[in-house]
Amino acid sequence: MVLVVSFLGGATQNSSSSETATVTYCDLVRNHQLYDGKEVTVRATYRYGFEWSEIYCLNCLNIGRTWIEFDESVPEAALKRFKPNGAIGRTVNAVFRGSFHSGEMHYGHQGQYRFKFLVKSVRAVHAVYKEGLVPQQLPLDARRKACQD
Repeated sequence: MVLVVSFLGGATQNSSSSETATVTYCDLVRNHQLYDGKEVTVRATYRYGFEWSEIYCLNCLNIGRTWIEFDESVPEAALKRFKPNGAIGRTVNAVFRGSFHSGEMHYGHQGQYRFKFLVKSVRAVHAVYKEGLVPQQLPLDARRKACQD
């Protein structure tokens, strides 16, 4: 039996899965030292495509970018939720559970990302936009759907 601490609700509950903190994305990157190397659950917007794979929330874009990778243990069925769209990619919202990494090194394509998230499970995938545009270029209706905090 493992204790799960929810930072969103402050409640605790028992779980048979590994210990996981549930945290907002902006809290995660603002307090990255607290979560470095730890397993967390976070809701975020995921944009993917040619040479990019990142999660974010609009209200904390200035803190740093988070590269995302999927652990080999993630079932193929879960990965199929992310439909390929060639070089233009896609943008979706989802809830990710995995390990968060920050520190001295930079991650992802050409080391452009300050943080890394290694996904172990994913759920609640919903489309935001048909392309994987940088957040600042999303149309207003898509920005309203994207993660805010």
